[in-house]
Amino acid sequence: MNARERFDQTLASFMHRKRTFLTSSAAVWASLACVVLALAFILIDIKLEFAVFWRWLALGSLLGTGALLLSTLWLYRILRYRRRRAIRELETVRSDLGQLLRTSDELGDEDRARELGFSPALAEALSRQAGDEIESTPTETLLPWRTVRRVAAVLLLLVIAGIVMGIAWPDFRTAATRIALPNAPVSYTVLEIETSSAEFEREQSVTIQARVVGRPVDGAELQLRPAGQADAEWRPLTMQSDRADQFSAEVAGWVESFEFRVLAGRARTPAQMVRFIDPPRVEECTVTLVFPDYTQLPSRVVPLQRIVGVVGTKAQLHFRLNH
Repeated sequence: MNARERFDQTLASFMHRKRTFLTSSAAVWASLACVVLALAFILIDIKLEFAVFWRWLALGSLLGTGALLLSTLWLYRILRYRRRRAIRELETVRSDLGQLLRTSDELGDEDRARELGFSPALAEALSRQAGDEIESTPTETLLPWRTVRRVAAVLLLLVIAGIVMGIAWPDFRTAATRIALPNAPVSYTVLEIETSSAEFEREQSVTIQARVVGRPVDGAELQLRPAGQADAEWRPLTMQSDRADQFSAEVAGWVESFEFRVLAGRARTPAQMVRFIDPPRVEECTVTLVFPDYTQLPSRVVPLQRIVGVVGTKAQLHFRLNH
């Protein structure tokens, strides 16, 4: 390896270390900013319980902040980092090297070296000296890894704190899920629904119970509408509180299948259906009595309870069902 190649390799090695530092620094700072912002959004959501729009805005802010920091702290600086910039940085550490490094870099072009009046031997000597000086130059101020490690330690502590809070604090887990999945039907209040029956008949009632898990609520509302009528308005029915975490309501008087849902705080259950069953039932029974010819009596319709006839009388039963 000649002196020129050694100079190029030494300068390229410094530039590689600088790019590695810029990448690591950008990743650590961007991650720290996103973690701090995420923790802030989570704590605010626990307090205010964001609507879906604000949760989408929070997630967009997180992603936008990360993308902006990576583009400015990493991509922009990496793309602009070239040999001349590296030489200027080395010059800030040792000002006496500035002319030597710039001259050695220009002498890499033989035509340019002849134009400047440098012989090949002199150019070789300058390149060798420049390579030696770069290797002996302290780069701690240009590559402050200690600062990056400190920021990474703070980032690690925040991540550990977030994990611990997520394990020990249910509301923290819920808020993190709500921010990460804005459209997910996740609430701090969970409703467990139980019905006395999935089917009912005429003159029967259905009792619907709601048990509150998680954040307590002041009250609950049962909403009803006819089954299969998505455009129908929900009919509200206040649920009675059996205990602090349990509510119930009785649905009576319905003669058709219905859908219901329960609202408590900002929690809402999906619509569920209770089927109405109307089995066939005899509502009226009559008897037509056809008397024999010798009686010369006309036919007569009588209730089932009053069947009286002579010998030879024929009885025709008629039943009227409910449907």
